[in-house]
Amino acid sequence: MRRRAIVRLTTRFILDYIAILSQMFDHDIVKGLVYLAICDANIGYIDGQADFSEYYGRLERTAPDEMRRPIRPHKLAMSLGIPRETVRRKVTALIKAGWVVETDQGVYVPTEVLTSDQVKATLIQNSRLLVELYARLAKAAVPGAVAPPATIDDLPHRAMARVAAGYCLRSLEEMRGLFEGDLLTGFVYLSVVDANTSYLDDLPVRAYMNLEDHVPDEARRPVSALALAARTGLPRETVRRHVRKLEALGVVRSVHGGLIAHQEHLRSETVMAAAARNAGNLRLLIQELQAVGFPHPVPHAQARVAGR
Repeated sequence: MRRRAIVRLTTRFILDYIAILSQMFDHDIVKGLVYLAICDANIGYIDGQADFSEYYGRLERTAPDEMRRPIRPHKLAMSLGIPRETVRRKVTALIKAGWVVETDQGVYVPTEVLTSDQVKATLIQNSRLLVELYARLAKAAVPGAVAPPATIDDLPHRAMARVAAGYCLRSLEEMRGLFEGDLLTGFVYLSVVDANTSYLDDLPVRAYMNLEDHVPDEARRPVSALALAARTGLPRETVRRHVRKLEALGVVRSVHGGLIAHQEHLRSETVMAAAARNAGNLRLLIQELQAVGFPHPVPHAQARVAGR
């Protein structure tokens, strides 16, 4: 299993996914993640039911509002690891802007929003990201990854988006578990790791593919806090605050040119175990995508994923 390559490729996917999502909210990452968690809570369950998954998988169809399961803001805060007051403010802003609807049972994203041109365009961007991820995984010879289709025209965009949302939320939960439940600290750390090593996957010769193939610190490309703010879309002071926390935790180091996520921490048992779980999370993503018809359609009877 090429777990080192998997970490790099899935990290790049998650960061790109969040960037695309936050574009709908003026690059407000936290608001985008709150919106994503609401969508997942509302309708993520339907991919455990093959008929619903297939019918509501295409771009032109979305599940009616009565099928959505509202969620309360305090449960969103718990699931995301974001302070309740922050989530409450973001939910209030989403309600005022018409992105979500409030009921006695909680909040949900209505059909009117999910069928808008803006959301449809984002769903298509999500499918392109998944196609790119599969192409890179196949190039890296990751087990289970196959070459994606040449066109995205006939893909089950909505079903793929639901699966991708679940995958990203699981990944974020895993990541914040490494940083005392602090989602944004983990997000900034991921961005440092990506900035340091993502160039490796564009080299003509494969390098540092397996878990035991550690990238030496001198091969990591440092990134400044200013560049991190530009990459993440987070305010500069927010990035600086989380960088200081990462430095205090001893997981990043300042070198000439910026910051690196150093090898000593990346070789720790905690991080190595997280990398192994990440590979399992990717296998689940591949399995779930296959069940909804990506990269290739499957017979109706097979369109189920155990445990969903």
